Amino acid sequence: MPEHRCNQCKTGKGDTCTLTGATHTTGIECPSFGQKENEMFKVGDEVRVIAGTMQGNAGVITFVQGGTHRVDIGGGNFGIPPSNLELVEEDTVEAAPIDFDHIEQAPIRTFESGAKDTNPKDALGVKKAPLSTLPTGPIYEVALAMLEGARKYGRHNYRVMGVKASVYYDAAMGHLTAWWEGEDVDPTSGLHHLAKAMACLAVVRDSEMMGNWVDDRPPRYPDASKLMRNHPAVGGILKRYPECKRPFTWHTTNRTAPTGGKATCGQY
Repeated sequence: MPEHRCNQCKTGKGDTCTLTGATHTTGIECPSFGQKENEMFKVGDEVRVIAGTMQGNAGVITFVQGGTHRVDIGGGNFGIPPSNLELVEEDTVEAAPIDFDHIEQAPIRTFESGAKDTNPKDALGVKKAPLSTLPTGPIYEVALAMLEGARKYGRHNYRVMGVKASVYYDAAMGHLTAWWEGEDVDPTSGLHHLAKAMACLAVVRDSEMMGNWVDDRPPRYPDASKLMRNHPAVGGILKRYPECKRPFTWHTTNRTAPTGGKATCGQY
């Protein structure tokens, strides 16, 4: 009979639980385990290997189908019979060295569908918002801007108090226009204007999602998209002036029109 660590008496020595007196039989009778040996584990269960070449290692069930159980141990995916597994609780999972001399090779992974063929969690994961696409640097800067607000007004105060759209529109536009006019850092906070603007947008969007914001935006234009994005006058202007002149930027060192090189100003 393989030994295991009982979640109640915290020992793998002996055949009975020192706390309850129940027999240690891979967790079947000991009340500290909820999984019966003849029951199938489910994906996401934390388990420990109690027999075989991987004995002593802990991991998470990633795939279950019939008698096939795959366990993620140390980043590797191993096929282990359910009779060699037992459920563990989070506070009893202990890292153990992997026996690399006796590792069962996992099937070759394929990525034709964007997911591993052996892991159904990957197939589900591709349908979720990919947080891995977010750039880390700006996230940290926004967090600093949010820290400033938390110290001044109380963390997550906007979720309780709600916000007014116009206030945060003004604040965000103030930071954007300051940045556009050449000022990178907000002199009051010492933080980047773009980070402050993003923090403003995050707050008002959060309150919008919470349903406690005050929507004081002006009455809507009847056709805002045509006015702001597809105005018919743009085509006429581009037709009259087909050659794009190079724009003036802060890089221009003289007060005359820049010359030389091909203009890359797009429609402006």
